[in-house]
Amino acid sequence: MNQNIYIKLDRNNEVGSREVTIGDVASIYCTDSTVVNKLKTIRIMKIPENGRDSTAGNRNAKKQHIQKKRYSVSAMKVIELIQKEYPQASVENIGEADFIVDYIDEKKRNHHMAAVLDVIKTVLICIVIFFGSGYAIMAYNNDVGTTEIFEKVYGMITGEEKTDTNWMELMYSVGLTGGIAVFYNHFGSKTFSNDPTPIEVEMNNYEQDLDYALIERGGRSGKEEDVQ
Repeated sequence: MNQNIYIKLDRNNEVGSREVTIGDVASIYCTDSTVVNKLKTIRIMKIPENGRDSTAGNRNAKKQHIQKKRYSVSAMKVIELIQKEYPQASVENIGEADFIVDYIDEKKRNHHMAAVLDVIKTVLICIVIFFGSGYAIMAYNNDVGTTEIFEKVYGMITGEEKTDTNWMELMYSVGLTGGIAVFYNHFGSKTFSNDPTPIEVEMNNYEQDLDYALIERGGRSGKEEDVQ
């Protein structure tokens, strides 16, 4: 069969079955739909019951969470399996050269406990960010002498000595809050535009760096799923 087969591998793939197939990790295109359906069922790997995390370091090998395992896999492994099934086909990968398979055992996952832990972690993070950012702003205002500047500017404009909180300080507080909201493009559950917020951009960059580090670790340790 002389067919052109195009696959697009995603960098990070979450699966709930121990039988990981090409359809779980890739988008497949071929003019013959029968070929596509067949390729989606080809098994890449079977995750063992007590298999080791191929991206974990030696020190963390005994501390793995039983509910989640990560495996790094090479695109060459997928191409090899396709070529075995269709030797005459031309296979082209337009996605990632290496990718991560995240296996999560839903049977061993306590959803109620996970939800409670998520709420606790969210509350703790909010508390740390609130007090941390408040302290940072106060420390900055103290370092640059914001109060003294307002006193001088207030005296220059009104000709009077500042004795209490004035409109300038109130406007500064409102402007600071508004500026932060506009910069981060986020206020509560609302966004001001469809563009990703700076936090979302940084989180995406962090996830990319994490995935590449896991792939690199899997390759160095020789545990990456690759061609035979």
